[in-house]
Amino acid sequence: MARSFSNKKFWNIISKYQCPIHAIEEFGASYTYADLYTEKDLLLKNDCHYISYHSPDYPKLLKEIPNPPPLFYARGNLKLLSRDILAFIGARKCSLHAARFAGAATKQLSNKGWILISGMATGIDTSVHRHSLENGTIAALAGGLDQIYPKENTNLYYSILEHGGTIISENPLGAPTTPAAFHARNRVATGIAQATIVLEAARNSGTYSTARLACEYGREVFVVPGAPWDPLAAGSNSLIKNGATMILSVHDIELSPSSTTPVYTPPEEETEPISTYSLTEEKILTLLGCVPTDINDLIEELQCDSRELNTILSEMEIQGLIKRIHNNCVLAIHLHQNTSN
Repeated sequence: MARSFSNKKFWNIISKYQCPIHAIEEFGASYTYADLYTEKDLLLKNDCHYISYHSPDYPKLLKEIPNPPPLFYARGNLKLLSRDILAFIGARKCSLHAARFAGAATKQLSNKGWILISGMATGIDTSVHRHSLENGTIAALAGGLDQIYPKENTNLYYSILEHGGTIISENPLGAPTTPAAFHARNRVATGIAQATIVLEAARNSGTYSTARLACEYGREVFVVPGAPWDPLAAGSNSLIKNGATMILSVHDIELSPSSTTPVYTPPEEETEPISTYSLTEEKILTLLGCVPTDINDLIEELQCDSRELNTILSEMEIQGLIKRIHNNCVLAIHLHQNTSN
């Protein structure tokens, strides 16, 4: 628990000295060490646990990645860590369609027996956790277990615990959520999972980097493709081009969980999220993308009155779903935003 040791340095030292006691004797006061008893008391007060490399609760797959965490911290249901796990990652500022796809796909996978792990960020992560609550979900944090990030997901954090889920982190209690800590979070999330599902990864985004990590670990990566001109899909399409498996639905994921834990499987139609939009709004959102579309083309496609359509478009613009631009065109602004994770 020496704070100044990286995982790589820890394993190099253990390889050289074989025994932690011998290593400590060699280094003496050169490094700052956490007080074990104080650390244990703090964990108990916060209803948290630490899981060391040789603990029976340490996930087997996590041991297979290069320089795995010598220990990590967990809160909630530790039994989920031994179940069949899939990582689901995507953009923070995701499109409406991506969030809906993530929700429906997650619910179906969860009902099949998979445990879903994600990073509890806004966007895709939030949708994944919310739709897998009933069967248990795992959230990997960048900071300590007592550092909820982002703050708007505080209710989600406690909902995960109330529904028998698990919160994990490689960092100790009190550790801040720093940009560098997200890499450690991503290593744990992909290292613990049998495969990773990617939805909307911009080029050079955190989602894109995390997917590449999974590839480096030899895990299968499934990617939902996007339009070639959509900046939110540039990383996703690049992953597919370089060997990741393209999927258009959950049925394209040719993996089966080995878990025999019974789960409730509702009829197929119940796995789809309930829409809050009218049929016309749904159709418009389906037709629009990040490329401007002529309103006259919409009128022709929808076979509706121009005055009626303009009224609907005005309401949708107020809701922040679409944007009118020059030359009598509109586009779906939720698909036009760039992002990083």
